[in-house]
Amino acid sequence: MFAVQQTERLKRNCEVAWSPIKVIELLMKSLVSLILILSALVLVACEKTPLYKEPSFEGKNYVIDVSGLSENMPDFYSVSIDNRRVSFFLVLVNGEVQAYFDACRKCYPHKKGYRLYDDFVVCKYCGERYAVYTLKKGIGSCYPIHINGTVLNGKYLISTEALSIGAKYF
Repeated sequence: MFAVQQTERLKRNCEVAWSPIKVIELLMKSLVSLILILSALVLVACEKTPLYKEPSFEGKNYVIDVSGLSENMPDFYSVSIDNRRVSFFLVLVNGEVQAYFDACRKCYPHKKGYRLYDDFVVCKYCGERYAVYTLKKGIGSCYPIHINGTVLNGKYLISTEALSIGAKYF
């Protein structure tokens, strides 16, 4: 008898706890939570210009130690020029240090830049991809824009003027 009463009481509790109104309330709360989380993710993902590490500044040049560069592995940087966040990367290709803006002449209005996939840089906007070792050729509509710089005593020097020229892409 006692077991039957307990079973009946549990049934009533379950029926009350999971009534259609309670289920709808729970679903609405879950939906609101999901919308808030997705909105936060979209806001974070839509940030225009990524922030990378900032190189040191000496005289009129930004200075980057190249001893830590790995072959065909871009290393990204950001600096503030003319109230804009200008991003660029250095890459070591066949022992030569090369520098490029994290932008191209075609897709720069979208402010997405590039990402590395295997040994390719891939435009985050249009998906165009280029083998890292071919970047110096600069053939294609979505190629990263080259930056002139100089290697001196294991450091890569990029003038403020060289980066200012590309600020319009950011």
